[in-house]
Amino acid sequence: MAVVVTSTGLDWIIDKLTEDLQTCAIWTGASTGAGTAAAGDTGLFGPGAACSCEFQNRACGTQSQPTSVKMRSVATFTLGSNRDVTNAGTFASTSTAGTDCKLIVHGDHATIVALTNDKIEYTIDLSVS
Repeated sequence: MAVVVTSTGLDWIIDKLTEDLQTCAIWTGASTGAGTAAAGDTGLFGPGAACSCEFQNRACGTQSQPTSVKMRSVATFTLGSNRDVTNAGTFASTSTAGTDCKLIVHGDHATIVALTNDKIEYTIDLSVS
């Protein structure tokens, strides 16, 4: 399993720190494709466009700051159909195309076999050190 802050994610962090108007910082998506997360990733693993979340719209997670150097986002998905979920990531927006489609954090994990109406919750912690 790998979890990484992507190259575009590092750029986004600086953009957020200098932003005048705060918006939802983290939009979470999940997908079913195989792979190992790497810093150069631009989208989730799975069918569809690179920024596609494949089976679910992105969710704006509940944001918190558990320590002075950590941002946390918790997002829950309810599956509309059976899926074998394998990876998730956080994005800078809900957009699935163009320059607004920035994958910030990408993580792969062991397959979660999810049935229709199952819920999957992702907790994404982004720490600065």
